[in-house]
Amino acid sequence: MNAPNTNVPLTRRQAERLSKISGVPAEELRQGTIAELSERYRYIFNPRWWFFERVCGQVVKTDPVTGIDYPVPYATVHVQDNDCSFIGYFPAHSQWSWLYPFYCSREDIGVTTTDACGNFCVWIFRFDIDWILEWRRERICFPDIFVRPTIGDILSKITQSPVGRPPLPDPPPSLLANGGQLLQQVQRTLGPSVAGKLAALEVTRTAGGSATSTQKLLEAPAFTHPVPPPLTKAHIEHLSKQVLPAAAATARLNLDQAEFASIQLRRFIGPFYRCFDVYVPEWVPIIGAPDITFEVTQDVNGDGTQEVIYSEGYFDIRWDATSIPDVTLHASQIAVANLSCDTPPVSCDGSEPGIQFAGLMPLAAPYQDISSGYALRPNRPHTSGDISDPGPYPASTAPYTDTVQLYGCNHADGAAYYRVLYSFNGGATVPFMNSWLLSRFVGSPPMLEQLSVSPVDANGWYNIIPESDGWFPDHLLMNWPTQQEGVYGLTLQLADGAKNILYASPTSINVFVDNSAPVAQFTALSWQAIGSSASGTLNPDGGDCMVIERPAGHDIVISVTFNAYADHFRSVQLSAGGCGNDHTPVYVAGATEHWYTGTFDNNYSNATSPAEYRIPGSYPQGSYSLSLYATGRAFNPAGGDGGFQADWLYNPVYAWTNLSLSIAIVDV
Repeated sequence: MNAPNTNVPLTRRQAERLSKISGVPAEELRQGTIAELSERYRYIFNPRWWFFERVCGQVVKTDPVTGIDYPVPYATVHVQDNDCSFIGYFPAHSQWSWLYPFYCSREDIGVTTTDACGNFCVWIFRFDIDWILEWRRERICFPDIFVRPTIGDILSKITQSPVGRPPLPDPPPSLLANGGQLLQQVQRTLGPSVAGKLAALEVTRTAGGSATSTQKLLEAPAFTHPVPPPLTKAHIEHLSKQVLPAAAATARLNLDQAEFASIQLRRFIGPFYRCFDVYVPEWVPIIGAPDITFEVTQDVNGDGTQEVIYSEGYFDIRWDATSIPDVTLHASQIAVANLSCDTPPVSCDGSEPGIQFAGLMPLAAPYQDISSGYALRPNRPHTSGDISDPGPYPASTAPYTDTVQLYGCNHADGAAYYRVLYSFNGGATVPFMNSWLLSRFVGSPPMLEQLSVSPVDANGWYNIIPESDGWFPDHLLMNWPTQQEGVYGLTLQLADGAKNILYASPTSINVFVDNSAPVAQFTALSWQAIGSSASGTLNPDGGDCMVIERPAGHDIVISVTFNAYADHFRSVQLSAGGCGNDHTPVYVAGATEHWYTGTFDNNYSNATSPAEYRIPGSYPQGSYSLSLYATGRAFNPAGGDGGFQADWLYNPVYAWTNLSLSIAIVDV
C-alpha cells in the first residue's frame, strides 16, 4: 500500500463525527469522496483532518515452548473503527486494571494482507485518530489506562515506581546490577524468555553499537496474551447480580440489570496500568470509547473460509505517540506461520547441488568450519578473558541450537527426489525424516495455500519442488529440530524417478549441535566485620538460611567464590545488590566476570581470586543478594536476532542460567 486511497466516501460514523464538530450535516458529508470533500470544505475544516497516518506492523505466532515469534503470512488484516462501552475493573490493591466490553459496534475502514514475513501497512484517516485522542483528553486518567504496557514500561515501573504510567527507559536499566534483583523481578513478571533476551542484549551492548534490537524489544507488548483479573467464579456471580448494577446506578447510567446480563465477565481485556493519580471506584462504567482496532483472519485449514486468528485488538496502538511505533499482533495457536521470515540467496544457476546455508548463514568459510562443525563468527573468544575486551578476536567455536533450517540447491537434470543424510559423531549414515509446511498465495481473490512436505518413503526421499511453483520458503531442504549434542555430518543426495542416485555430495558438512544450558554455582561464602573479631562462613548451597549478625555500625566485607561451566561456555558475571539502588554493596577486589578465551575454556572458577564486596555499617539491616549470570555460546542463524545484519559478527545468547543468593544482615 504505497499511498492512501482518497477516492472513497466517508463511512457513516466518520461523517457523523465530522458533522458534530463542523456543523455540516452528515448527509452532505456522505456525498462525494474524501478528495472531493477536502476540496469542497477547504476553508471550513481543519486541513489536518484530511491527512492520513501510515501504521505498520507484523502478525506473528509465538511458539509456546521456545517463545520464538514466527511470521504469519498471507493473513487478512481488518482495520476497524470501533465504538465500545466497558465496565472498568480497578482492584484497589493492584497496579493493574481490566476492561469488560459490551455494546460494541465496528465497521471496516481498511483491509490489507500480510506478506510472506507477516508484515503489513495501512493508511488511517487522521481525523479518526484525533477523535480518539480528543475523547480521551476529555476524560480523567483515560489516556493512561487505554494503553497496553510494553516491556519498557515494566522495566521503568520496577526501577522507578512512579505514580501513573512511566516513560520508556532510555537507556534501559541494568538487569545484572544490584545482585540481579531487577532480572529476577522481570523474570517473575514477564517470564524467563523475555528476561533472557533482555539480559543477553545488555551483556553484548557496546559503545557506538546499534540500539535497534534493544529498542524493538522494549517496545514489544509486555503481555502477548491476556492476563486474567483476580476474580473467582463465586465473585463473578456476585458481581453480575449486585455490584455492576449498583455501579451503573451510582454513575446515573440508564442501564438496568437485564442490560448488564450481556456483559461476559470471562471475556476481559487487559491488563492495563491502573489509574493512581485520581481516586476511582473499583468498578467504573465507561461509555462509548472510540478506538481503531484490528481483526486478523486466515484460512488455516484450506477449506476456503477464513478463520479469526486475532481479535479483541483494543488499544493496540499508542495513538498519542509522536511517532507511532509498529504494532505486533500475536495470533492464536491455530494460525499458520512460516518457518522463517527471510530466505538466504540460494543459487542454482550453474551451481553444483548442495547444502549452502544454515538459516541465513552460509555453511562455508569464513562463516563455518565444515570440519569441526562450528560457526566461526558468533560469540568469538576474548583473549584477555574480559567481557569488555575491545578485540581483535580469534575465530569462534560456536555450536548450533534450536531448530535449524537447511537451505540449498536440489535441482539437476533428471532428478525427481532428494534426501539429506546425517552421520552422528561419525556413526552410521541415516536420512532425516522430518516434516514441515510451505505456503503460497494463489487465485483470485488470493487465498493461502499450504503444502505439507514429508518423506515419500522410509528411506527419507522427498519430492523435488519446482522453483516455478512459488512455495515459501523457497530452497528449503530440511527443517531440523536439533536435539542430541554432537557433530552431525550432513550430505545431500539426488535421485531420478526410480530413486536411482544421480548425485551425492562429495564431502559432508559438519554441524555441531548443543542444546544444553550452562551451570552456575556459588562455592564458598565468608564474611568479616571490619574493626571487629566478628566473622563467619555461610553455606551457599541453599540448604541454610544465611544470616550475618553484624556488629552495629561496623562495615562488613563479604568474600564469595563461584564456578560456572558449560559444554560450550561463553561468559559469567557476578553482581551484588542491596536494599534498593542506594545501598548496593561496594566492590572491593577479586574476579567477578569472565569471557571464554578459547575452544577449551569451558569451566571458570574465581577460587584463586575471590570477589569481595563491602557493606558499610551505615547501610540498613535487611536482605542483600548475590547474582551469578552464566551463558553458553550456542546460537541459531535464523536471522531474527540481528545476526544477518551484523554479518554474524555478534554475541547472541540462547542458553543462560541466573543463580541468586539472598543474605540477611541483622545488627547485634
